[in-house]
Amino acid sequence: MSANSTTSDPSAQQVTIIADEDAKMLEGFIVIIATKGALYGLHVVLALGALFILLRKGLLKSPFRFILFIALLWMLIDSTVYIIVSILYYTVQIRGAAVTPYNFMPLKTKLEILTMIFPRIDYVIGDAIVVWRAWVLFERWSIPRITLFICLTGTIVTTFVDLGLNIRSYPETLNGAIRLIMPLPLLITNFVATSLIAYKAWQYRSFLNRNSSDRASPSLGNRTRSFGPSRSKVEGVLYLLVESGWVYCMIWMVAIIALFPVMPPSGVSYMSAILPFLTSIYPTIVIILVSIQKSPLHYSSQSPKDGVSNSSQATSEQRSAILFAPGSQVTPATTINHLGHVDLERSSSEVEK
Repeated sequence: MSANSTTSDPSAQQVTIIADEDAKMLEGFIVIIATKGALYGLHVVLALGALFILLRKGLLKSPFRFILFIALLWMLIDSTVYIIVSILYYTVQIRGAAVTPYNFMPLKTKLEILTMIFPRIDYVIGDAIVVWRAWVLFERWSIPRITLFICLTGTIVTTFVDLGLNIRSYPETLNGAIRLIMPLPLLITNFVATSLIAYKAWQYRSFLNRNSSDRASPSLGNRTRSFGPSRSKVEGVLYLLVESGWVYCMIWMVAIIALFPVMPPSGVSYMSAILPFLTSIYPTIVIILVSIQKSPLHYSSQSPKDGVSNSSQATSEQRSAILFAPGSQVTPATTINHLGHVDLERSSSEVEK
């Protein structure tokens, strides 16, 4: 009887623990932190793989490889600190919504400023890696290199200016065109670097098309040795850098669009949450994929048989010494295998034009 009367009592049917607004806020926090956690886990796995690859190749053998190792390690540490700060940030806000009074604003302010600083460091490092890959493909202080230098310098300056403006205006957010001061230079820098790499890929392909077969050797009769129409390992690396670069540019285009009132607030929050991790994951994935591409080259033609002159053997050796600058001579100084490393690990002095 008493159980039935308790059930029929409207006042005892449901007890509200948190308000609807707080429940919606908590739901958003869970989704965002789960997304960040998944991307962080992906970054950890990829970063450890890339660091292992660099360690296996030997850090002391190449100063550029060592610098790349430090950059990737810093980005991993940066992502770790960022995910920890993010968890603390949401925890503090949830605790502030409790009935018991809790002044969470001082700690929240510090945490939110940290969430502004660490992603911007990743943005700069990620752009520096992109510029580096394009930089080593050109001669010293050529027009492309000067352009890349200007773009990277502008990116560094505008990124930290944006950081200072956001910290000074906190807790208010920036409004108007000034919000483009950071993402627009980042997009331009990536677009310029990717375009220059695309130009080199086209230049390299044009060279292969013009030299699709060796001149006939008297000792070989009318037989020729073909470079092969299929994509080489070097070309695969260059196209990989171009394709991934365009994808990364599209990500920054979406980030810029998110600054305008064309997305719901939840979409802007998710974009802000995933962008720092995408910036760290992108160069890490490229390093791993490029390393996969760097396998020994295989030629369709068979090795020279007995009776083939030394000149034909020299021609065979020159097949792996392709330069793709217009008018350049084929020399053994620049090999296809070396060009496979040009995007990340080589100094400019090793690239002959």
